[in-house]
Amino acid sequence: MSLFRKLSSKKKVRGPRTATTHDEPQDEQQEQQKAKQQGQDQPDQAEGADDDGMESSEESSPGQSRLRRTPTKKGVFRRVFSFKRNTSTTAFEPAARKDEDVDAMPTMEVAWTTDLGFHHEANEDKATIIEDLFKEFPPKHEHEYNGTPQQKLSVFAVFDGHGGYEASEWAQTHLHQHLSDLLWRSNYDDKITDALHHSFKATEDGFCEWAKKKKNMAGSCATCVVIKGRKVFCGNAGDSKAMIIRQVRKQTPKAADRSDLNHRHGSHLKSERVRIKKAGGRIAPDGSVYGVLFPTRGFGDIDVKADGRPVVICTPDGAGFDKWSPYVLDTDTVSYLVIASDGLWDFVSDKDVEALTMQYQSPKEIAVELTKEARMGGSEDDITIIVVRLSFAESTMTSHLPTVVE
Repeated sequence: MSLFRKLSSKKKVRGPRTATTHDEPQDEQQEQQKAKQQGQDQPDQAEGADDDGMESSEESSPGQSRLRRTPTKKGVFRRVFSFKRNTSTTAFEPAARKDEDVDAMPTMEVAWTTDLGFHHEANEDKATIIEDLFKEFPPKHEHEYNGTPQQKLSVFAVFDGHGGYEASEWAQTHLHQHLSDLLWRSNYDDKITDALHHSFKATEDGFCEWAKKKKNMAGSCATCVVIKGRKVFCGNAGDSKAMIIRQVRKQTPKAADRSDLNHRHGSHLKSERVRIKKAGGRIAPDGSVYGVLFPTRGFGDIDVKADGRPVVICTPDGAGFDKWSPYVLDTDTVSYLVIASDGLWDFVSDKDVEALTMQYQSPKEIAVELTKEARMGGSEDDITIIVVRLSFAESTMTSHLPTVVE
């Protein structure tokens, strides 16, 4: 029997941390007005709580759910403001148009798989595949386009949910729309990571406000890749990862090199340990935050964020952020973009991912074989993989429906 489950499954499954049905507000302003009329407090106004109720638990075995948490005080929540750079919408309205080299968009052949894990009935992973952002999801405002003549942006993202699918589904629905709204007003290379930064924050704020009302404790990691011409940008919060594998044509057809597009956020990174301790957080002996959560960044998880300290944050980083330059595609050879949840990366080495990619070379086959390899390696988590073959020989994009892993 196939392990495959439809990525956008709406089946509601609840464990001990029961969440209400996901009925996202159709109009946020109406929802806020309704909340005021009912005398409800806004998230930013709530008081902080401490982390006394959180104790470290036993070290997990391979395949065990990474999410282990105890309830925090009911009704206590304060929004975590962890963004230091300017993320206001005015930051995307430069005074004058700028000259910028316009690169041709690569040919893209795309495939993706999603495979349900062994510990819950509904797949908590979600994915986004968008060939042309502005064409498929036009901005929801009436500002004139401001940017390079080459308007096309492609967006690929994996959202690895935990504690429920609500946070990953929210990100899948909203993140790319925030990007469209912002980048339409300033579609330049040096604005893409600013737009990712702002869009992550807007997605976090929207979900946390909804989650507070519903008492929903779901969370999600997020890895979002934006391709403009030859340049590849990545915004990541959590322990998923994106990688570029470039075929080295001068050697054998299977020779390649690889480049990570982001760090996987966890306490194994010294920078994350320092940041968490500076914020007043606690890392348990098994490496989890407060003994309940292994990813140190991501959307949601409002119980872990209830004390208002920037311990678990949604601030993204990756290729294009700060001193990390965007990845520049080689026009003379073929490259493969692999984005996957930790259900792959925790059980298959980077070297093996590269080897399997070069062995099969078809995105569909690569995604299926990587999933099988992760299962044989002991992965019991949900696994979601996007594979994009990038070349500059043609001018069309071929997409595949989700692939069934037999």
